Amino acid sequence: MSKMVSVVQPLLVYYPVFSGGPALSLFSINSELGSDIKVTVITTLKGQNKNSYNHSLSDTHTIFYTKRFIHVFLDGLRLLNRSDVLQLSSLFFPPNIILYLIYTLARKKVIVSPRGELFDPALHQGRPMLKRLFLLIYKFNKSKTCWVATSKEEADVIRTKIEPTKIKIIPNYLKLKERSNCQHSWTRNILYMGRLSNIKNIHLILEALFLKKESGEIYQLNIMGEAWTTSEKQYKDRLQKLVNQFSLENQVIFHGHLTGKAKYSVMTDCDALFLVSSSENFGNVVLEALAYSIPVVASHGTPWNKLDKNQAGFFISGSLGSIVKALEEFDNLSNDDYRQMCKNAYELYTSTYQLSDGVKCWREVYIN
Repeated sequence: MSKMVSVVQPLLVYYPVFSGGPALSLFSINSELGSDIKVTVITTLKGQNKNSYNHSLSDTHTIFYTKRFIHVFLDGLRLLNRSDVLQLSSLFFPPNIILYLIYTLARKKVIVSPRGELFDPALHQGRPMLKRLFLLIYKFNKSKTCWVATSKEEADVIRTKIEPTKIKIIPNYLKLKERSNCQHSWTRNILYMGRLSNIKNIHLILEALFLKKESGEIYQLNIMGEAWTTSEKQYKDRLQKLVNQFSLENQVIFHGHLTGKAKYSVMTDCDALFLVSSSENFGNVVLEALAYSIPVVASHGTPWNKLDKNQAGFFISGSLGSIVKALEEFDNLSNDDYRQMCKNAYELYTSTYQLSDGVKCWREVYIN
């Protein structure tokens, strides 16, 4: 019988709150790892109205919920002698840097997935000087760390910033609701999903809708996501002001954070997902759209050049002009061509991003 491998994952949010990319992708993998890998997630109560508590989803999948960052650190420290692996999904989540130092000194296996935090636009947000200090610590201990990127583009950034001795590329794999038989037509009803952060360039989509409106062409935009941090709330205020300034009140809906039936009800009526971020290590929302047979428009700041190759959407620069052009490209498609693009989107998902492949990759990282 193989030895049980015990993995500790400190995270800002986790099940049942999936407001961040790591939460959903890790939950999908953790739920399928098998009986020889035990995962303990230590997370905060962000997004929940509860006190601290523990929750076992299975014998090998346990979650500790805490109110404060200090308790995430203390729980991680308490688990040190009972754990084989520390897995970090953020370089700058406050408890992580201390746990990183302690686990490396204890000669535990440490896995770090930056999740886009090393891209320049992300590094310049928040406290850039403090981030540089943290990076020096991670770089100093690079030989003791297994780095995991979600795309070739992110791996290149990690090599430049950290110069790691060990690096693997594992895309995100998600357990998603699928819709394979899409008989939809292009109705100029588009979708944005994700955090309301200025790095996502949602304001450029609004500007594109305004320019098209000025020429007499009306498009609907569904914004599905919430502002969690102070800077995100400021950006949401900016977006709402732009909607008023451009007189787009009848064209733009802020749905907030949706899950379950409410989420898929909105997605069912949408014709395309737009993700025009300045930088994106992966973009889970792209997988969600592809699995639901929704074509995607993604910027060069994302790793989704395969959209063009597979005719599952458009890979664009992300400039205002390129967003306008993408809208016009959809307008010029026949119904048959648009439905073929929907079919291509679903086939790209099913041929490349099966959850079982992700489980196999992560089992190898944990065990070997």
